[in-house]
Amino acid sequence: MNPRILPCIFFILGVLGFGCDAWKHPEAMAQKIFPYAGLYHAIVPSASCEGLFSILTLTSDFKYDLKIKKLGVADSFEIETGTFSWDASTRRLTLSGRGPESNKFYFDKGNFILLDKSGKPHQGDEAERESFVFYAYKNVLKEIKWKLVEINEKSLPPDEVYRQDPYVYFPAKDNSVQGFGGCNSFFGSARIRESGEISMTDLAATKMYCAQVSIETDFLNNLREADTFSTDQNFLTLLKGSKTLLKFKAKY
Repeated sequence: MNPRILPCIFFILGVLGFGCDAWKHPEAMAQKIFPYAGLYHAIVPSASCEGLFSILTLTSDFKYDLKIKKLGVADSFEIETGTFSWDASTRRLTLSGRGPESNKFYFDKGNFILLDKSGKPHQGDEAERESFVFYAYKNVLKEIKWKLVEINEKSLPPDEVYRQDPYVYFPAKDNSVQGFGGCNSFFGSARIRESGEISMTDLAATKMYCAQVSIETDFLNNLREADTFSTDQNFLTLLKGSKTLLKFKAKY
């Protein structure tokens, strides 16, 4: 046999051997790239507030970002970052750097369930158990103050004088919307769907007069017209069909 052929044969056998081993043990491959990267959210019960609105971001390279907001108490999120470990055989995920009462999760039916400090599911009735489920959700909009940065594909006029930055906000516990247009506060109803559909109706605003602010009417009209949205976690875009109406930046 030509001696120059032997290295090629050994190389091919090595590749085939690795491929067969990976096929027999898919969890070994899952340890290299986390297969369930994405956004997950929940309102976890708390004795100190109405609930902990939590957004958990998991990346394919085993890093996490956890944002927690105390409903009814805090106006902003506490933000934590770190790494996590994943056991594919038991479907258990553990966040590094957190106490045992809030760092272990179990993957089930596309969602992550927060386990108690002993590593078991929380007890209680169905509603109580569901409150510990972090649901997979690509478009988490609620409990974030979205600061307006563009209107009709143009940056906000630099000469505008605002009482505070214009923004829109969707509370976690109901289907409402509220915000500020630059001069007046507004409120109304909102329907948000994971498919990317959105509608805001019954919008009403206070009646304060501010001569310097000219964008408020367009801002509110565009909110009423918006029928779809997109978000990459840090930016929210509201559209009507393919037309961009408003763009916002997240303020955590």
